[in-house]
Amino acid sequence: MKSIKFFQTKTFILMALAVICGFTFTSCKDDDGPDGDDLSKVIVGAWMQDGDDDVLVLKSDGKGNWYSNLNEYLNNNPKDPVEWSYRDGWVTLKNYMDGGSDFYTYKLKAKSVTKDKIVWLWIDDEGEEDIWTWERVQ
Repeated sequence: MKSIKFFQTKTFILMALAVICGFTFTSCKDDDGPDGDDLSKVIVGAWMQDGDDDVLVLKSDGKGNWYSNLNEYLNNNPKDPVEWSYRDGWVTLKNYMDGGSDFYTYKLKAKSVTKDKIVWLWIDDEGEEDIWTWERVQ
């Protein structure tokens, strides 16, 4: 009789531990990359591409401007309007060339993000890939 009670107690304890472990694993958050909302907030602002003079300004309304160089940015003389969106871990940039209706699309996936620097995997319309590094314009 005593061995049956011990077995029931042992079974109860093992089941309780299994339930606790199940809740522990399902409640963990995946912190591998920036959340969409966080990335959408971080990328709003003015950015200069590493190794290039271009300045890209992204606004919170999904619009922005592309400037050929820092001087054009400082004089508010944009080269092209842009639209941007975030979905499923990818930022899509549409660069409207010469302010017209023709546009070039860039797909960007953040590889690393800080408030002042973003390293992107970049893919263009033809599937060409590159790494872009943006640094915030102060």
